[in-house]
Amino acid sequence: MKISRSEISYILFFSLMATLLYIHTMGHYFLSDDFNGVYRFGQMSFKTIFAGFTNLNVQLYRPFIPLFNKINFVLFGDNPLFWNLINLILNLCNTILFFYILRHFLKKEFAFFISLLFLVNFSHTEAVVWMSGRTTLLISMVFLISSLYFIKFIETKKKIYFIISVIVYTLGFFTKENIFVFPLVLVFLVYTRKSDYRYTIPYFVIMLLFAAVRIPVIYKLQSTTIAVKYGFNFIKNAIYIFSATLIPLNYAKIEDQFAYMGVIGVIKNNPSIILLIFVPFIYYFAYIKSKKHFLIIFTIAVILSLPVIFLPGSGERYLYLPSTVISIIIGYAILTVKNYKIRYTLLSAVIIIFSTATIIKGNIWNRASYISHDIVNQTGFVKNRIRDGESVYFKNLPDSYEGAYVLRNGIDVILKYIDSCNVKITKTPDNNSKSILYSGGILRLK
Repeated sequence: MKISRSEISYILFFSLMATLLYIHTMGHYFLSDDFNGVYRFGQMSFKTIFAGFTNLNVQLYRPFIPLFNKINFVLFGDNPLFWNLINLILNLCNTILFFYILRHFLKKEFAFFISLLFLVNFSHTEAVVWMSGRTTLLISMVFLISSLYFIKFIETKKKIYFIISVIVYTLGFFTKENIFVFPLVLVFLVYTRKSDYRYTIPYFVIMLLFAAVRIPVIYKLQSTTIAVKYGFNFIKNAIYIFSATLIPLNYAKIEDQFAYMGVIGVIKNNPSIILLIFVPFIYYFAYIKSKKHFLIIFTIAVILSLPVIFLPGSGERYLYLPSTVISIIIGYAILTVKNYKIRYTLLSAVIIIFSTATIIKGNIWNRASYISHDIVNQTGFVKNRIRDGESVYFKNLPDSYEGAYVLRNGIDVILKYIDSCNVKITKTPDNNSKSILYSGGILRLK
């Protein structure tokens, strides 16, 4: 495939923007599930990891994730810089893939600006900065690669493209379960290209085979992680999915506050939440500007949201893949404004607002990582000082910092991580001290 000079310029610009947006988060320390990815998967043997491919009787079947993290660990150890750098590269690759998909439908200039809107979207911060968010980045890459080759097959009828698309799609089931919606999206791709629907049959067959194997297991092992939730949770997620990619609020912090403040308390503490009333108007504006395509594209956004719309919680990483379609809706609406000055003024304003929000959210995750690093260092110090018969008690360990996870899934795996590596001590108390004060609370010796 020949790459034109303009496309090279676009790719270089994407690379520059990705670096500017996330360079301040490079070296960001491990948080929450990251310690599982670094310690538990890093200590696994390749034999154990490959054995996991045949074990379908598990709650979450994602054997490619420990394999990917194991390779990461073998190459770079537990240096946070390289773990963050890989997430940054994955995000950049997804942006470039998205650009080449759009090139099959839109003018090169339109494809570039819509891809740029995707790159700078503030809802991506959790997926890119939080190292455990790479699961989302990887499954999105699978989705985009398979889509690109399917489109290339439709246009050229070269069977090799179809084979690659099917193989990549199949591998997606070893990465994350939400790949199951992919055939539904293909139906719309076939419709827009006026092609043969029979090309989608292999994808549906693979999806049904996987579902036949996994659904009985999921039903048996059903937990709060995978349980389907209805009622208020469904409504909340539906609103969240179609607003959190447009209005730059700290939704994770708002959700944490809602648990003990209620609706009125959340509004009082976050008056900017009133901006959500503009979301319907934004979509209405997009509808007016692109009636011909809006309903199809919006339906695809709904399909991409199906795997997460019933889930408890509303992590921003869930918005990563749906934001591709939201970027198309908003970008196309702006780019079809006839007045040249208004068009690029609007576009520039959105890009600046989104980029600023992304950097601000990255700083929140940075501060959360400082707390995590402090806890690891001081816990390591305490463990090295306790004598036989003494115990360590943890008080007020932080679940999160303004919505950014710190110790959301407990400290057990962190204790194992500390035992497996050399912990650099950053704060040393008096020799006679019986307690150590840190950001989250007190580690108390008794």
